[in-house]
Amino acid sequence: MEAVEIFAAKQFRYVKNFPIPSPQPNEVLIKVKAVGICGTDVEVLEGHMGYFTSGMAKYPVVPGHEWVGVVEALGENVKDFSVGDSVVGETIIPCWNCADCNETENYQRCSKRMETGIMNKHGAFAEYLTYPARTLHKISDKIPAKSGCLIEPLSVAFSAVKNTVKKGDVVIIIGDGPIGLFLLMVSKIWGAKSVIVVGGIENRLAKAKELGADAIYDAVKGGANASQEIQEIVKKLDGNLADAVIEATGNPKAAELTLDLVKTGGCFRRKTRKFEFG
Repeated sequence: MEAVEIFAAKQFRYVKNFPIPSPQPNEVLIKVKAVGICGTDVEVLEGHMGYFTSGMAKYPVVPGHEWVGVVEALGENVKDFSVGDSVVGETIIPCWNCADCNETENYQRCSKRMETGIMNKHGAFAEYLTYPARTLHKISDKIPAKSGCLIEPLSVAFSAVKNTVKKGDVVIIIGDGPIGLFLLMVSKIWGAKSVIVVGGIENRLAKAKELGADAIYDAVKGGANASQEIQEIVKKLDGNLADAVIEATGNPKAAELTLDLVKTGGCFRRKTRKFEFG
């Protein structure tokens, strides 16, 4: 099969005869229909993704964790899927044997986990990939392939909002990239009273307004005055600071900014980690 492989930092190659994997027991062989390009894929290619700089992950790797495909073949013991099913997969594939997997249900913390297209498992920049049936999800075959690729990043936003935002909350989202825009949409659906999106790219902020943001703020233009000016925007909307602030950039300076914006008793989340301020 054809595949794209990153074999070292800033070095990749097209492979015409990459071996087609065979599904093992409890696995499924999937024909990839479409795959998205995540910022993490760029970090892996550029060589500064933390897993690679720390030695947790190693090259070569076939990237691609935002994907949609069709079941091509079933390994032994697979009962919940059929050939022809449209599917997407969770990025993290845990061991299912440790305490994090079985006792706390925080299997994303599994120390023996694989992460598709990133750590110890090839991803979907290939014609085929195998996947454990346990981490697959069926989707309607009426969903366009390009839309199906967005289910994985949408799930990241959904998880963050579900565990952070309550109905009637005033929410600040720091980051105007795809995850930030998904956070905006999910927060609105979840019942947030007001959502303010803070970013630094004009067309993305315009898209946030189009998608329902109650206010937008360009932190690049704001510079040193950003914190004070955002607080003023929030107070005009609600008369108080934010109930919840979700940071979706990964930038340490953005994380520092959040501390000035959340009210006492509110919470701050960096995508997957939550901090409460009582």
